[in-house]
Amino acid sequence: KNIILYPTDFSKLSEDSIPWAVSLALQQKAKLILYHAHPRNEKYERSDIAHKAQKTVRQESLQKLGDIEIKLKQKYGNILNMTTEFDECDEKKLETHMKAMVTKHKVTLVIMSMKSETFGNKTTRIIYHMQVPVLVLPKRAIYTKQQTKREIKLGHVLYATQFNKNELLKQPFTNCVNFVNKMESSHSLHIVHVKKPEEGSTIQCADEEATKLLTKSLLKNHKELVKPLVNERKLFVDVFYDAKVDHGLLSYIQNNDIDTIVMVRKKRWGLSAMFHKSHTKNLCKQSSKPILVLHEKK
Repeated sequence: KNIILYPTDFSKLSEDSIPWAVSLALQQKAKLILYHAHPRNEKYERSDIAHKAQKTVRQESLQKLGDIEIKLKQKYGNILNMTTEFDECDEKKLETHMKAMVTKHKVTLVIMSMKSETFGNKTTRIIYHMQVPVLVLPKRAIYTKQQTKREIKLGHVLYATQFNKNELLKQPFTNCVNFVNKMESSHSLHIVHVKKPEEGSTIQCADEEATKLLTKSLLKNHKELVKPLVNERKLFVDVFYDAKVDHGLLSYIQNNDIDTIVMVRKKRWGLSAMFHKSHTKNLCKQSSKPILVLHEKK
């Protein structure tokens, strides 16, 4: 069963991101949980005035969450399976409460918006504590889609691999394929490896031999997993040369109408745990695509 958790702080960006969460819930026939963690500071609740103020703000937050639920149910009716969850916590412990919510509801995917162009400390901290895939919606992605008034699409997915021997045998790749296979709408999986050419060379071309090797490895080790994509001709494998990895990936994204970029968070902490720090930063900054962060098992 697919269950999506979408945390909202009622900011404009957060509310403008809700259509993305709804769209994915409909595309994957998933249950959507709108979650708000009301910030609580016990230090300031000791006085009666502060306590009353907190109570008023809490009631306002509950009302806002209820209003969003009513609007969505009026718009989508029984087509959208959704509910809301209200929580109170110290802002510094938000990731702990979200982790508990994921466990409680057996959440399979968390969706969150990102205010900055790159992963900030708060976003990185939340991603680190989640044990399920996290779909990050950059601010640029949300408003680019609004301006162009295009349909929200997430099904055409890019999985950038470093082509390590055992990389595609690990859980993140399985999670990536499952994410694509759950899509009811148009979808495809693009497995891409960018090779740096020999020093002094600026060649930009495909490596057909490496592409055949990567394809052979996939079919050998994940035959049943990728079978639906192969049968529908929705699996694409490409290995090519580019002097700059991030430039090669950005060019591929643009030329192949990619909707979502996959990044794998390694076992270690921080941005360096996701693919490569500079590549991550440049992809976030220059691409307006949502990023699906998958986890290696600890």
